[in-house]
Amino acid sequence: MSRQSAKQIRSRLLRAGTVLGLLVSGGVVWQSSRAAFTDTTTNPGNTWVAGSVTVTDNLNGSAAFNLTRLGPGDSGDQCILVTYSGTMTNATVKFYVNNFSDNSTGGAWGSAIKLTVTTGGGACPAGSITGSSTPVNDKSLSFLNTTNDYPAGASMYDWTNPATNATRPYNIHYEVLSTLTDDGDDGIQGKTASIDLLWEAS
Repeated sequence: MSRQSAKQIRSRLLRAGTVLGLLVSGGVVWQSSRAAFTDTTTNPGNTWVAGSVTVTDNLNGSAAFNLTRLGPGDSGDQCILVTYSGTMTNATVKFYVNNFSDNSTGGAWGSAIKLTVTTGGGACPAGSITGSSTPVNDKSLSFLNTTNDYPAGASMYDWTNPATNATRPYNIHYEVLSTLTDDGDDGIQGKTASIDLLWEAS
């Protein structure tokens, strides 16, 4: 190989090395500049909490009526204030009866006790209920057990979309028929009929 050729090769290698060095140096500068101009945005702590449906009443689950020595024509009232304290505002509070019992022959005593339910806005007592409706009007315990027993029966009243901590009064009026049926077993004296009033929020 001639000296000229060797000199030319060295010159070319030197130029190539210079270009490569510039490329590497430029790459380092570009990477450094890119790191200096970055940003991020984050939405942390995403959670999903189930809503609740909670219903209570002002009697704290105790009986609205515990009556003895009833006779023909007796009547009375008890107003129950139901509170919805769930967080789901698309809930429905339904009203049923449950656990009916009657130890009279042929169900004569349960058929002789009639209930009328009045509900609406406002509060208890009955005179404070506003915009009232009467979903149950003069129906016997036996009838309600047949048609409105929880959970298979129909709801007596649907309170829809209650707000959290909203209240609704339900006045329960009972009346014993003036004419009682002789059940053929010492009349109906001393017999007992009972039923639960039940509200379900769902």
